[in-house]
Amino acid sequence: MADDALVIGEEAYDGATGKPVWWDGAGWSYDRPQLAAAAPLAAQERPERIPLSYAQQRLWFLDQLGGSSAEYNMPEAMRLRGKLDLAALERAINTVVARHESLRTRFASVDGQPLQIIESSLRLALPLQDLSALDEAARAQVVAAATRQEWRQAFDLPHGPLLRVQLFKLGEDDHLLLWTSHHIVSDGWSVGVLGAELTTLYAAFAEGRDNPLPPLRLQYADFSLWQRAWMEAGGLAAGLAYWKEQLRGIPERLKLPTDRPRPPLQTFVAEAVHATLPAARLQPLARLTQEAGATLYMTLLAALALLLQRYSGQDDIVVGSPIANREEKDLEPLIGFFVNTLVMRVRVAEGASFRQLLGEVRRTTLDAYQQQSVPFERLVAELSPERDLGSTPLFQVALALQNAPAAAARLKDLEISRVDSGELRVRFDLELHAVESEGGIEFVWVYNRDLFDRWRIEQMARHLLTLLDAVAARPELPLHRLEMLAADERQQLLEGMNQRPLPVAAATFAALFEAQVARAAEAVAISFGDTALSYGELNRRANQLAHYLIGEGLGPEGSVGIALPRSLEMWIAVLGVLKAGGAYLPLDPAYPEARLAYMRADAAPTL
Repeated sequence: MADDALVIGEEAYDGATGKPVWWDGAGWSYDRPQLAAAAPLAAQERPERIPLSYAQQRLWFLDQLGGSSAEYNMPEAMRLRGKLDLAALERAINTVVARHESLRTRFASVDGQPLQIIESSLRLALPLQDLSALDEAARAQVVAAATRQEWRQAFDLPHGPLLRVQLFKLGEDDHLLLWTSHHIVSDGWSVGVLGAELTTLYAAFAEGRDNPLPPLRLQYADFSLWQRAWMEAGGLAAGLAYWKEQLRGIPERLKLPTDRPRPPLQTFVAEAVHATLPAARLQPLARLTQEAGATLYMTLLAALALLLQRYSGQDDIVVGSPIANREEKDLEPLIGFFVNTLVMRVRVAEGASFRQLLGEVRRTTLDAYQQQSVPFERLVAELSPERDLGSTPLFQVALALQNAPAAAARLKDLEISRVDSGELRVRFDLELHAVESEGGIEFVWVYNRDLFDRWRIEQMARHLLTLLDAVAARPELPLHRLEMLAADERQQLLEGMNQRPLPVAAATFAALFEAQVARAAEAVAISFGDTALSYGELNRRANQLAHYLIGEGLGPEGSVGIALPRSLEMWIAVLGVLKAGGAYLPLDPAYPEARLAYMRADAAPTL
């Protein structure tokens, strides 16, 4: 049944029967599992002390551990072109703040426990800085400096507020609105909610109408109270059991080649590399995806895992992916920190085909979706991985697939569009953001600049595009035969870098070794453990063995079986055989005796 389960909306369906199926911790079932906390998500009775959600608690802990910083600031910039009604804009902003308790929340420690402190009201002033009198260059410089200062200014979690707004007048009908919040009260989905509500409210207020938005049935605190109650009642036991089994024995770290040593403390300074897979090249990939009953995310995850396997040499690849975590419809219109992280484990068996790998990734992904309610923070606590302040636990590479940003909103007298903040932070070694649109896929590789040089990420980006073309064209090939080098890169490696002929000495290996002995007899030639041999001593002992072998009948065309473990003696034997004019047959003592006997019989060595 797992092979035929397809995620549609919020449920999974058996593709063969059309019936809904659920994961019960051991397998797929037609019976919906009964969770320990049967009560549905609803408005909760508010206790005197409101706890943090698990996601909020992690950010609060990081803030306490490292001191207030701007690493989890969420900057947003909106360009407002046209006739701006300043009063309507300010009213719209404060109406959004009044609607969402999360935007009026601060986080304080009471008796050693972090709590949500929700202010009954909060009114934000909208400071306006008029830059319209400056020339374009000076105006751009002032805006850049002001935005850098704004987005790098840390929030005070215990005292709040945890959002700031600021408006710049660039021209008579041209403004820039800056909105910065802390991640503990917002996430990527929330940014879309904010933009939609601001647009709707501004349009209504500018036309003299009342607030048209329906009241919210829930607030973020209701979710955090419900989540805590569910977990304390054992509601996530099956999910935790699944994840603990799924991630058992994962590698401590993905060992990608880096250009600098890893700093002892994790850093967040980032740069980005952009690459595009145009629509024409996306079409065959989409066909493969459809044939496999998969999604584009699954195909990209499989290809990325194969690329990471090539770069790291590891067959066990772990990648993190964000998920909105708003399974309940009443959570969709809320601003708050709901996003969760799923840990995707992909085992790359080179003998398999890409189609087989995609099938495995599909099953892994569907199972993970069924267990998405388990907070990543709780999972880390349960698995207790070796903590390293220089990297993130469980995974170091993240993959996110998203749709293209919405086009600018057009109101009666105003056009509103989002502006790229220009501020990059990376929370992992490497983040791959894939943005799907009608023109294909734009890949944004955000990487830690303290670990990687730009050329390396540009190379990875090229290799992924080539690999995607290869898997779409021949998905049945064994994975190791799928090409990731473009034709020009392959030619450069095989031919361009091998144009200069190198002289080959007209001498045997034994003669070349003797020449090295003459040049540096006292230099160390070989070492093993605490013992080392110089070139002179190695030569002397190999000569002694060579004379013995010649006396025993070894000569040209003869061979000698060498059955020795890795040691100095093994290399003395190899060199001695070559000096005597023979060839050597390596017989690994760890091989089964039957295998060694077959090799001896087949090769028929002289000695």
